[in-house]
Amino acid sequence: MICTATAGFEDFVLQFIDRCLSLIESSSLDQSRIEQEGDKWESENLTESAILWTMISVLTQTSSSIFTQALRKVYQFVTSRILETTVAGILLAVLCQAFSMVLARLLVLAFVIIS
Repeated sequence: MICTATAGFEDFVLQFIDRCLSLIESSSLDQSRIEQEGDKWESENLTESAILWTMISVLTQTSSSIFTQALRKVYQFVTSRILETTVAGILLAVLCQAFSMVLARLLVLAFVIIS
């Protein structure tokens, strides 16, 4: 029963990260925002906070093997995409920040040493 629950949680974590990455990839600077003052929209601030705190909550409850699989998925995304820096890049940085707040050592190993 515990193995089934763990497998279900692993699937949930990986699917959740896939959805976050899809959200990040589809996020971009709207033309209408360029015409405005250039300040962040409230929805962007809310999205950043939601990604950060939800990912921290989920990642702190994962085993090291699930965390490593999730980190691999994010690493693959980071190294294979070119994103605009104003919205999508910031959201991706927030996602990486969540990983670093939970287990910075693994993040450094993945992004600095392996690269």
